[in-house]
Amino acid sequence: MNERVQTAYELAGRTREKRPAAWEKWLEESERLNQLILAGTNGVPVDIELALKAARADLEARDARVYGGDE
Repeated sequence: MNERVQTAYELAGRTREKRPAAWEKWLEESERLNQLILAGTNGVPVDIELALKAARADLEARDARVYGGDE
């Protein structure tokens, strides 16, 4: 029962030390996924606005079917 409890300050410090490595890993994975998407679209970037509009239209159509109207 001699275990010392770490303080929030100590835990935060250790988390802060890990952030740069986690950030680099995220950047690498993001770039890898971006390259996969571009390869799948023949180098044409995805139109995010169009995708969001289509998703919104789909949700609104589902609501209309479920609730029986636009409200």
